[in-house]
Amino acid sequence: MAQAAWATEMALVPEAPYPPAPWTATSQYWAGLFRSDKPARLPRGLRPLLGARARMVTVVRYLPGSTLVYDELIVAVPALLGWRPGLYIDHIWVDSLASLWGGRRIWGLPKNLADFAWTERGVTVTDGAGLIMELALNRHPPHGPALPFATAGIGRLGERWAWGIVPMRARFGEAGMRIVSMSPRFTFHLGRRPTIAVASRECHVTFPNPALMH
Repeated sequence: MAQAAWATEMALVPEAPYPPAPWTATSQYWAGLFRSDKPARLPRGLRPLLGARARMVTVVRYLPGSTLVYDELIVAVPALLGWRPGLYIDHIWVDSLASLWGGRRIWGLPKNLADFAWTERGVTVTDGAGLIMELALNRHPPHGPALPFATAGIGRLGERWAWGIVPMRARFGEAGMRIVSMSPRFTFHLGRRPTIAVASRECHVTFPNPALMH
């Protein structure tokens, strides 16, 4: 059972084996850029990319045929590591021990465990202390062509930054994303609707080994 621990206080959970990188996946995902009522407190070495109050919320379902099958919720800060852009992932939950330990050990991501309850209208994410976030989502399949794009992530492995480009190919559609409610355990509050959002119910992605740097 997950504890009421956030990113810098990762819950103690049984260690589990995990596959080596790269991980490949077919996924459904929803991502939205939200505005926070408080500026993010970034570690030394990082600078805000889209303003200190910008937060990216992403929900992902990794489907059968992927390296691992699991659900994921990410709350991240768009940031610059030197001149390298990426999402500094300081809040992240999954429902798989293998994903949790792979994320912590390979990419330096502070993954914790959570439960994901899906409906036709969205998802509710909870842990042992209660609600984390409830989101309304458009779950209808998109009809556009598959397009290539990429994102990047920033984690922390000991004294070194872990940065990596994540290539994807996806069919995009309307996200219909809205925060219905979020836990008061967050030290900030997000607006209910994103400034911009995107979704894909047919996304192919590869997570490579990260580049490690000081």
